[in-house]
Amino acid sequence: MPAGESGDASRTLTPRGVRMLTWLGQRLLRSRWRPTHAFASPLARAQDSARVVLVSARIALDVEVLSELEPDTEPRSVLESLAAHDVVAGHALLVSHEPLLGKLAAELTGDPSIRLRPGMLVRIHCPRGPVRASARVALVLHPEEG
Repeated sequence: MPAGESGDASRTLTPRGVRMLTWLGQRLLRSRWRPTHAFASPLARAQDSARVVLVSARIALDVEVLSELEPDTEPRSVLESLAAHDVVAGHALLVSHEPLLGKLAAELTGDPSIRLRPGMLVRIHCPRGPVRASARVALVLHPEEG
């Protein structure tokens, strides 16, 4: 959708985006995924995206807004913010934008070739917690699959 009066920050999800996110949430429901935290950037569509996924996955969590999930933030700031929120184990849903999410995935896995697209879900397994170059990509869901 076009940007609103507040620019890109207020842009909302398209009906196609809602359908894709609903499909992702339903896939996560079938996999019995149960996050303990849900975070989104301050941009409206990120918060809406997180809510659609959580509702579709039947998960009753509030979405916390993290300014560190803005698109141009550095991955280290995100990791520091997660640690400050005591997110060091378990599952957390992070909804943000490029280029941040690609950089964050590269930081965690040590693989700079990871490329993300809107609506894509990437599960990153961090057996030692969110530590640089110690994680691996465990699941990739493309919205086009739905």
